[in-house]
Amino acid sequence: MATTANEVVVLVVEDHDAARDTLAEFLTVCGFQVHTAPDGREGVELAQKIHPDVIVMDLAMPVMDGWEATRRLKANLATRSIPVLVLTAYGHDLAHRLAQEMGCSEVLVKPVDPRYLQQRVAFHGTHPLPDPAN
Repeated sequence: MATTANEVVVLVVEDHDAARDTLAEFLTVCGFQVHTAPDGREGVELAQKIHPDVIVMDLAMPVMDGWEATRRLKANLATRSIPVLVLTAYGHDLAHRLAQEMGCSEVLVKPVDPRYLQQRVAFHGTHPLPDPAN
């Protein structure tokens, strides 16, 4: 478990290159260790490999969307306790409710205030979810 921002490992899963690069650069400047994936399939694979402290997940992506990626992460004992912060343009209540029912820690609507994103990543990265296997 990370205790400071520079110990927090963040996985950003976002299909739009510019958005992914901007998020990664911003979070790196904030002191986080950042890894990226361009779709849900690669995000799940990378999460299983590096076991990040927190995942920032887009929902609408090709190959495997964020819904399915999150479902797979939460179904896997090795990754289910990793907090998933959904970063989405879906602003309606149904998307928020479904994301939370899937086990997402928080839903952030694009465009998100960068400082708020930094705060939420730091919080969830240093306060992991309890492992339901224990």
